[in-house]
Amino acid sequence: MNKREQWQSFLLLFLGYAIFGFSFLFSKNALSMTTPFVMLSIRFFLTFLILLGIKVIQKRKLSIQKKALRGVLLLGLVQPILYFIFEAYGVKILPTSYVGIILSIIPIISFLLGFLLLAERVSALQILFAILSIFGVFLTTTQFEGSFSWLGFFLILGSVVSAAFFNVLSRKLTTHVSAFDRTFVMFGMGFVFFSMMALIEGLTSSTPIDFTFLGNISFWLAMLYLALVSSVIAFLLINSAMNHATVAQASIFANLTTVIAIFSGVVFLHENIGWVEILGTIIIIGSVLAVTQLKRRNPSIQKK
Repeated sequence: MNKREQWQSFLLLFLGYAIFGFSFLFSKNALSMTTPFVMLSIRFFLTFLILLGIKVIQKRKLSIQKKALRGVLLLGLVQPILYFIFEAYGVKILPTSYVGIILSIIPIISFLLGFLLLAERVSALQILFAILSIFGVFLTTTQFEGSFSWLGFFLILGSVVSAAFFNVLSRKLTTHVSAFDRTFVMFGMGFVFFSMMALIEGLTSSTPIDFTFLGNISFWLAMLYLALVSSVIAFLLINSAMNHATVAQASIFANLTTVIAIFSGVVFLHENIGWVEILGTIIIIGSVLAVTQLKRRNPSIQKK
C-alpha cells in the first residue's frame, strides 16, 4: 500500500465516523415519535431499498464466493443486528455517560482481535495512544447521572465486542467480497431482522403502535439521513477504507464519533460544554492523528 492509498483510507474513515457522530441528532428526533424497533425497521428498509436501487441501476451482480459466505453472514449478524440490539437496550438501562466510556474501549478490543485473528502488527505507541484516546473519551463523559447496572454494562460491552468484530471481519473479507456486497448483505439482514422484531412488537404489545409519525416530515428527514447518509454512505466509506487500513488504524477513528456528537449537540441542541470536554476532545483528535502518523520503525508486536 502506498502513502496516497493510506491517506485516502484515513479520509474515508474520518468521513464515515463523522457521519455517525451526527446520526445521534437524527436518531433522537426519530425515536421521539416511535419505538426503537419500528424506527430501525423503517431505517433498514429504506437503506436496503437504496442499495437495491444502486444494484439494479449499475447492473451489479452479488458476487460472494462460497468460502466467504459464512464470514459475510457473520458480518451482518454482528453489525447491524447484534450491535443495535445491545446498544438499544443498554442505553435504556445505563446513563449515557457510562455508555460513552464503555464504547470507547472499542480500539483496545479491536487491537486484540486484529492481533489474535489477523496477526496484524500492533506497535507499543499505537496501544499507548489508543489508551490515551479512551482517557479523552472519559473526560468528555464526566457528568454521571443515575445508578450503575451490571446488566447494562454487559449489554454495552456486547455492542463493543460486536463493533470490534465488525472491524476485524470487514478487514478479513476485503480480498474475497467487495465493499458494496458486504454492505448490501449487512443491511439486507438488518432489514429482515428488525422488520420481524417490529412486527412481533406490534402483535404482542398491549398498546397499539401510533403511526401518525408517518405524516411528519421531520421524521422522514431523519430517516433520509439515517438510511442514506449514516447507513449506505458511511458504511460504504468504512468498508472501502478497510481495503487499505489496518484494524488498529480504523478502530481509533471510532472515538471521533464522540467528538462529533458532542459538538453537534452544542451547535444544534444548544447543550453546554465545559473546558473538561474541550480538553478531552483535543486528546481524542491528537491520539487519532498520532496513530495514523506512526512510522513502521516504531517497535511493534506481531503474533507469531
